[in-house]
Amino acid sequence: MKSISIGSILNLHDVVYLSSLSRSTIYRQIALGKFPKPVRFGQRRKGWRRLEVEKWLRDPEQFQA
Repeated sequence: MKSISIGSILNLHDVVYLSSLSRSTIYRQIALGKFPKPVRFGQRRKGWRRLEVEKWLRDPEQFQA
């Protein structure tokens, strides 16, 4: 079983694992406003708020970014 980041920020690899979506599908859904947007936490790093991803996981059809 894969270990998931414990912190409140998830990296892309964790989001792909949890959502079962491909990287390109995640970014396509972000562009459509149907998936949480990542946040920047450094010059070259970004991640997703764990709570936002969990909210999407509970009800992906009703999620509004």
